[in-house]
Amino acid sequence: MAERTVAVTFKTGGEAPYVEEGWYKATLNQLEERTAKEAGNVYVTWHFGLDGGGGPLLDGRGFDLDFWVFTSQSIGPKSNARPIVEALLGRSLTNDDSGEDLPELVLNQSCYVKIADFYRDDGEFGGSRPVKGSWTSIAKWEAQQRTAPRGRPVAATAPPTRRQPAPSPGEPEELEAIPF
Repeated sequence: MAERTVAVTFKTGGEAPYVEEGWYKATLNQLEERTAKEAGNVYVTWHFGLDGGGGPLLDGRGFDLDFWVFTSQSIGPKSNARPIVEALLGRSLTNDDSGEDLPELVLNQSCYVKIADFYRDDGEFGGSRPVKGSWTSIAKWEAQQRTAPRGRPVAATAPPTRRQPAPSPGEPEELEAIPF
């Protein structure tokens, strides 16, 4: 039996969990429809189990990690849910695909995703999130691994960079220097 590694830590005080940056096999364990209290908007919570290569990742308590991703219900061309659905199905969506049938088709399916640190506008750590555009089907991932030069990691997207706050222009010393 493979030894399980812990790559997740939870912080106290309601902060987001931290998952080491990298590629993970993600298996969809549950889909949940929720309504936001404030606006009444309906959104989907995707519950994934992550495997970093040595078995399922565990949370700080020793249980299988439940990694959440939130999207709207839309599966349109520019939606955040569409690349997830396509990676889990291993194919592109067509006009023949019914949004009503998709939850049953994707449940318990797996794909690969790159997880990276997320920083809020104030520079504080906001948790670990999937890198947009990195959802990849199992077949595509395996094909990339076969064709990749040995010793070099394969990445579908450039690694995320932390945004630096814009420098303050400073204050003019004289009133005449104010541009208006």
